[in-house]
Amino acid sequence: MKQKQEKDSWSIISNVAFCALTVLLYSCVFPPRDISWLAYFALVPWLIVVSRTTIKSQLLISYVTGLAFFLVNTNWIYPVTIPGYISMC
Repeated sequence: MKQKQEKDSWSIISNVAFCALTVLLYSCVFPPRDISWLAYFALVPWLIVVSRTTIKSQLLISYVTGLAFFLVNTNWIYPVTIPGYISMC
């Protein structure tokens, strides 16, 4: 029983790490970093996570990863207008 709990906790940690890596890599595709060739590889960690989880988990993981990507890449709104940034969150 304890081994299963340890396996589940490592699975959750690795899923979060892979999704964070996807957000980081895919964010580097857009300006100001503009590493466009990275777009071909940026979704691979997310695909690994999605391939080893259930459909319900896939939906949740995809939603949270997309939301994190959106929040990271809308940082240009903050200097323009603080209420605009808050409304986007």
